[in-house]
Amino acid sequence: MARTLARAWPSSCIRFSSETTPSVQRSVGKRTSAAMLAMKQKAERIATTGVPVLIQGDSGTGKGVLARYIHERSGPAPRPFVKVNCAAIPGSLLESELFGYEKGAFTGAYATKPGRAEQAEG
Repeated sequence: MARTLARAWPSSCIRFSSETTPSVQRSVGKRTSAAMLAMKQKAERIATTGVPVLIQGDSGTGKGVLARYIHERSGPAPRPFVKVNCAAIPGSLLESELFGYEKGAFTGAYATKPGRAEQAEG
């Protein structure tokens, strides 16, 4: 799945490792390890570009903290922050969860449901 998303949004990709975990969990930028300074600089550069970002890493490494950090620094009027845990969504529902569906598109679609991508557009 991560490879598919990386191809769909190849503009930016950040990979977390255990090396960056302790300080990211506290807050990006409070520690001064070389790995965290590099991560903070990369995040700040990415935030100014306005491109989609795919953040990958092990569970509990602070990916959500970094995503919110980038989002909060992404301009004067950022769009809504929409967090998606793709691992928790069954494969058969992933497309409709990310992109939504129209009323009557399939059995049981009694109402139109916007997807996460549409919600993020604001």
